[in-house]
Amino acid sequence: MSACRATFAAEDRGRHGWRRLAGPLAAALPLVLCPGVRADPSSADAGAAIYREHCVRCHGVDGTGTAAVPHPLVGDRSSGQLAAYIDESMPEDDPTRVTGEDARRVAEFIHASFYAAPARHDDRPPRVELSRLTVRQHRNSLADLVGGFRDASPADDGLRGLRGEYFRGRDTERRAFECERIDPQVDFDFGIESPDPERFEPSRFTIRWTGSVLPLETGLYEFVVQATDAVKLSVNTAAYEPPVIDGTVSVNDD
Repeated sequence: MSACRATFAAEDRGRHGWRRLAGPLAAALPLVLCPGVRADPSSADAGAAIYREHCVRCHGVDGTGTAAVPHPLVGDRSSGQLAAYIDESMPEDDPTRVTGEDARRVAEFIHASFYAAPARHDDRPPRVELSRLTVRQHRNSLADLVGGFRDASPADDGLRGLRGEYFRGRDTERRAFECERIDPQVDFDFGIESPDPERFEPSRFTIRWTGSVLPLETGLYEFVVQATDAVKLSVNTAAYEPPVIDGTVSVNDD
């Protein structure tokens, strides 16, 4: 049995998704601590004091960087990993200046203030941005606006299914056309026979089903075709455009 599987995304025409604007940068950003005077451990905010005296001249007040170290002080290390890195490697000229408890305190301050992703976004309120529409999105937007003044319910003729065109042999030209009908569902097993023994010879016929699929909601939808004969599945947008999905499956194909 052959199987053809295809997936498409139904378009939510009236909404736009958020774009991801930031990502982890720690892998390419070195952490630098500038040497300075040891902070007073009795300070109410020892971590902030250590940062101000050892780091601010290189990394800036809020970790955005300076002319000496222009890279923002951001990344995806945990507070503990950051403390271990500072304890072992910072400042570069003398790693013994900030170690142990001081390394832990300044790491917690850096991590909570601007290093981690939640801290970076806490002081940046959401903002509305303009987005360019594609031609299709623009048409859909206009259709939604105009459709708001009309009855949105489509005409219901009571027919459900796909339009099946039955041809003699393997030719789908008009001269080979035999009959047409609405098939409520495409689920047939002709075996060694044909759809109509009086009209078609066994194994000497072709069926072409066409129609529309109306998704009930936005999401991913999957077409699965299983057959013992060759099948071609095409999902088209318009007659003048190439198919969105155009797949051919032959007998015994995986």
